[in-house]
Amino acid sequence: MEVALLAGGFAKRLGGMYKPLIRICDKPVLAALAMRLSSAFEKIIVVVHTKEQEELVSSALANIPGEIIIAVDEIRETAPIVGLYTAARNSTTSAFAVLPADVPFLKAETILNILKHLETFYDAVVPKWPNGYLEPLIASYRREALIRALNGLDNYGKSVTWLLAKLRTKYVDINALTPHPNLEFFNLNTPEDLAKAEEICRRLDYY
Repeated sequence: MEVALLAGGFAKRLGGMYKPLIRICDKPVLAALAMRLSSAFEKIIVVVHTKEQEELVSSALANIPGEIIIAVDEIRETAPIVGLYTAARNSTTSAFAVLPADVPFLKAETILNILKHLETFYDAVVPKWPNGYLEPLIASYRREALIRALNGLDNYGKSVTWLLAKLRTKYVDINALTPHPNLEFFNLNTPEDLAKAEEICRRLDYY
């Protein structure tokens, strides 16, 4: 099985920091995630947007076991849908999982649970919060269906919501995927988030 880590974005609310290399408990978030995923997935695809990011990521992941490839976006436009397309183009399996590189406490087990819900009829599985909020970047997708939906340059500027409407998407209650959704789906956007993450990681035995 394969998993894609989306590592192409910068954090505007964090002064333009490159989020995948933010250190929590003295570890880059990307490296901690990759180490956790390496025990459950045969290949990790790390999607970046520039050659500079490729060099930074390569250095950060130098000691992570298993097969890791770093894929640079083929499309110059900056958008989540572009990262998904790059992930699909570099995957070699019929289906793959995806997550962003700014969720420091997400477990491999939860990603595997999302993949298990990708039954034959569906092209995508997306977690859904009780209030209706969706997590399309912590999900699983069928490779060919994703590439087919994005066939044509005009589509790369569309939203992920648009993409989900084009696919046969299954929405799964987030509480059915993990008993700790508020912890595992917590992401880093603000200085307050960084402070909270630092406090949380010192209480965990798996970060």
